[in-house]
Amino acid sequence: GQNWELEGNYDIETENWFDSEGETYSGSLKYTKLSIGEVRQMVLQAAGCKVLLDVTEEPDFYFSFENMKKVQAYQKGNSIFIKVVRDTLIDEEDEGNILTLYVPADCVMDTVELELGAGSMQVEKLNVQNLDISVEAGKLTVDSLDAGDVTISLGAGMVSINNASMQNTKMSVGAGSMSINGRIAGN
Repeated sequence: GQNWELEGNYDIETENWFDSEGETYSGSLKYTKLSIGEVRQMVLQAAGCKVLLDVTEEPDFYFSFENMKKVQAYQKGNSIFIKVVRDTLIDEEDEGNILTLYVPADCVMDTVELELGAGSMQVEKLNVQNLDISVEAGKLTVDSLDAGDVTISLGAGMVSINNASMQNTKMSVGAGSMSINGRIAGN
């Protein structure tokens, strides 16, 4: 587990996030292609920044970011990995540290893992069989979700899911708040 300091600067153990396989970036990057061919799995890990998952009409995944300490984004087989860290905790109003991932509109994935250390993550639309959400602190919102099995682990912070269609859910909530609007068919 990570140790999060929620006041001022915080140290995050990111060495176990980043690996030698993917290209590492810092600073800012314009709209760049991330995937080739079919993507079945996505892992997105973010700390101390704002992350947007927007829909694109393009057939492939793209990404862009501004003012980041360290970003790793790469494809391995039919999986994509995005890892992003900023040094200091941001205010809710701070728009300066942002990563945008553009997800193809008709993309249906087998597995998606979303991990948020602090900051915020806003997901426009997600269609996935297995969704695993882990929020230590910060705010994660999903505008539209079509999913099979959903697991949510929430420490502090907030998870909000609207227009949800889910088969089965498992949730554990610490000090945070959770709001789900939609339909859960199973458990």
